[in-house]
Amino acid sequence: MPDINTCEFSQAFEKIFSANGLNTLICDKNTDKFYKLTVLLTEANVKTNLTAINDTAEIILKHYADSLLAYDYFTPSASVIDIGCGAGFPSLPLAIIRPDLWITALDSTGKKIDFVKDTAKKLGLGNITAVCARAEEFVNLEGKRESYDFATARAVSRLNILSELALPFVKPGGSFIALKAKDGERELDEAKSGINELGGNVISSKSLSLTDLSGEAYQRYLIRIEKNSPTPIKYPRAYAKITKKPL
Repeated sequence: MPDINTCEFSQAFEKIFSANGLNTLICDKNTDKFYKLTVLLTEANVKTNLTAINDTAEIILKHYADSLLAYDYFTPSASVIDIGCGAGFPSLPLAIIRPDLWITALDSTGKKIDFVKDTAKKLGLGNITAVCARAEEFVNLEGKRESYDFATARAVSRLNILSELALPFVKPGGSFIALKAKDGERELDEAKSGINELGGNVISSKSLSLTDLSGEAYQRYLIRIEKNSPTPIKYPRAYAKITKKPL
């Protein structure tokens, strides 16, 4: 079992969340859940390469705080699909903070989905379902296309590729929330025409900073794309075609 000091964890958790405008999320219950998540992630990472981030403060900053920058973008009791969730980010932090959400964590890597399933069970998160599948295939299963209130994704691929994978899942009237790093504005510029083709419309692009314990800031963009009309049935294309010739 990883040796993570509970007091040191709590102090780092409170400082990092406060520095990033997430102070309203700090309470004993949430701190305990995130501590347990950190232990499980660190323990699993020894056996299986789930994440390159091993330092506790870095995990809190770059997996938890980063995942929750848009936690209040989601309407109450909404259905959410997390495209390319990896080891469960933002799915697991969102499920902890927003127990009202119904989250589908989707990734094509079996070991990562196994971790999300096992961790959700151990943390008592009944509002998350983990699925091992490719987005462009899962969307074509019965009842999946345009069935979610929201899609979201973090650190998956460029927005012009990601939009074609995400928007077909979203109901007209719903939204795709993209969590992007420093190149987010440039990615949005190159993706706008494709977003329109997919039935989407960019509602907002918010620039903010993710701040660590030393005060160093990392630029982030929260991009909200509203689904105005149904996505043409020919989308999404096969992944090889999407990457070879993005919209």
